[in-house]
Amino acid sequence: MAKIVNLLGCLFVSLAFAYGQANDGAERLASLFDQLRDDSNAHVVCVQYTGGDFEKAGGGFLWQNRDGKGWTKGERIKLTNAKSRQIDRVVKCFELIAENQYVSGQTYKQGELSERCVSGAGGQKVYAYRYEPRQNVLYFLQATPGEGCCVPMNWYCRDTVDATVVPVVRHDPFARFTPVERRLLGLSRLWAGVKQNFVFMSRINFNWDSVYVANIERVKNASSDEECTRIFQQMAALLHDGHTYVYDYSQRPSEPVTTKYIDGHVYVDAVLDKGLVQSGIKRGMELISIDGKPVLEYGRLKVMPYVSSSTSQWTIHSTYENSALTACGFTDDTMHLEFEWQGKRVFTDYTPGNSQPLTVRKPQVEWEKLKGNIGYIRISHFGTRPGLFDKIYPELLKTKALILDLRGNPGGNSGNADYILRHLATDTFQLSSWSSPIYIPALVSWGYPVSWHNSAPVYQYPVEGVEPYTQPVVVLVDRGTFSAAEDFCAVFRGMKRGILIGTPTAGSTGNGVRIELIPGKNYANICSKHDIAPDGTDFVGKGIIPDIIVEESYQTFFEDKKDAALTAALQYLENLENR
Repeated sequence: MAKIVNLLGCLFVSLAFAYGQANDGAERLASLFDQLRDDSNAHVVCVQYTGGDFEKAGGGFLWQNRDGKGWTKGERIKLTNAKSRQIDRVVKCFELIAENQYVSGQTYKQGELSERCVSGAGGQKVYAYRYEPRQNVLYFLQATPGEGCCVPMNWYCRDTVDATVVPVVRHDPFARFTPVERRLLGLSRLWAGVKQNFVFMSRINFNWDSVYVANIERVKNASSDEECTRIFQQMAALLHDGHTYVYDYSQRPSEPVTTKYIDGHVYVDAVLDKGLVQSGIKRGMELISIDGKPVLEYGRLKVMPYVSSSTSQWTIHSTYENSALTACGFTDDTMHLEFEWQGKRVFTDYTPGNSQPLTVRKPQVEWEKLKGNIGYIRISHFGTRPGLFDKIYPELLKTKALILDLRGNPGGNSGNADYILRHLATDTFQLSSWSSPIYIPALVSWGYPVSWHNSAPVYQYPVEGVEPYTQPVVVLVDRGTFSAAEDFCAVFRGMKRGILIGTPTAGSTGNGVRIELIPGKNYANICSKHDIAPDGTDFVGKGIIPDIIVEESYQTFFEDKKDAALTAALQYLENLENR
């Protein structure tokens, strides 16, 4: 996932409803609002919002219930020159609400903003915050709902919104477009978006204009928007960058199994459908063929052409691991699966429309104290700040070493990754640097070559008022360690805080420019930023090479109590202690 540098290079938004006396988080939010209100850098304005039709709000609502009837009234603070401790306190207050399960919501994928909200009974308060690090400005809202509640998306810059008024009829520029015209528009937007924004344009060894021309007839002859999406995905895959891809809004893949690639074979890692369990499919079986094609051939023909990747290891992960092989996105056609178990072949069919999905919830943070007082933490993603980490941290401080498992972590928010690193630091440490092309039309008209913006060094610092973890640390990585998780590894190595064990990481990070292609159908994410590790290593297109490379076998992954990388980490820590 593309990264967001929380508190450094973008913004973070959250929304919460809090019962006045129902929980400690609500009281803290109210108290914190009052404290920030009295800050000499705070500018306070009165706000009022009332709801109605979504479109009438001029951008929609961040949160609305019961049609937002009545006026939601309160005050909004604009705090300039916000201090880091003030930002941290706001974030922690909102996380406390979330941990008490007063918060529900969603995190958009691929570098979008996080949103969290809580609904409640009468007498509640609504709080929202937004931090813009480039301007170092914090916006903080406290309001009381009327009969219903509504907060517009642009609450931080709108004092009054009345979405009950009769809306102005808006012109739909695509109303008279034929399906073919809409698809050609999408093709043109993809071509132009890459030309303007793709940070690695100098790395491609073909003519992007020729790719555009070659696909005009294919798009004209496409039978559906879904077929066009596949064409666009193939075009994006030619750019060989994991953060430059095309996504279909309507993709809801049905996933019968997840798989693991080991030594040229594909094995079942987890069964996600009740019908397949009843058919005898279980973890550790080898997947032999799909729809009559050998599984490796099927992957090369049906999945790999649409994979956006800059390394062979990420291509393997994106083709043969997780649910990529068996995810059914655009069709309900029956999939014919062949497995092998103990020398016997097992055949079964899977039809997405008749699926019986099994609920498998993977926690963001898994914590265990291993033999020898060694802490083990597995973080599955950095989409949100790992709330459980703060809870277990006092116990972690009592351990004599830490194994941090980032295998299969697809990234998310780099600020959340940095939050973990800040607990491992005793002094300031440098983050990755980055560059991005600068396009100034006037300079282009005068024939100047493309110039580049190179970021100044950016540093992070230990968490204020928290005892740092100073014991040895090992980080486990593999080809599924991607984006913000790779940024974590690059910074961790630059801190000289410990070692990496496993296999080379995915080799892709960066921020994407999101461009809608076919309106309402699909969009492109185009990498606009080239990141360099603090020690100067360019790992994009290569991956981060572990200090100790450990490959998994069938036995270590499926049969042994501890996998090979974890066993190597324990052995390393034991040897370190005995020196």
